[in-house]
Amino acid sequence: MTNGDHTHLNEKLVPVAEAPNEPIAELWRGLLGQEGITVMLKAMGPGAAYFSNFGYQHTLYVLESDAERARDILDVETEAEER
Repeated sequence: MTNGDHTHLNEKLVPVAEAPNEPIAELWRGLLGQEGITVMLKAMGPGAAYFSNFGYQHTLYVLESDAERARDILDVETEAEER
C-alpha cells in the first residue's frame, strides 16, 4: 500500500500458511514481499514469557485479496481454505 492509498483499510487479514519456526516464517515473508505482498507474522508459542519466539510455529497473514496468490507462491494448502 502506497502512502495515501487507503483502498485496503477495510480489507480482512487471512491466514495463508503456518511456518514451523521464525526463520522459515521470515524467509517466506521475504519471498512474498518480493512479489509485493505485505505479510503479518503471528507467533503461536508462549513468546516473551519464555524469552523468544524463535522456535515456535508462526502463522502468516495477508490481505484477503492477496491470499490466493500468496498460497500459489508458497505452494501451500491451509486449513483456513477449508473453513
